Amino acid sequence: MSQQQLDNAAKDRSNFLATNGNYQQTLFYTNNQINRKNVRRLRPAWIFTTEVKESLEASRSLSTG
Repeated sequence: MSQQQLDNAAKDRSNFLATNGNYQQTLFYTNNQINRKNVRRLRPAWIFTTEVKESLEASRSLSTG
């Protein structure tokens, strides 16, 4: 994977190349294969287990303008 691919990860509709979607961590994926009619059929593809007893949360930095 090249740096250019990572820089353009938010625009890549074929792959989810970066954690949380892109460097801005927007947590958004613009794939329109998932919609209101079929979202209920989604199932986990994998599960990541840690020894952490507290909850794991994604950190998001919100810009204020």
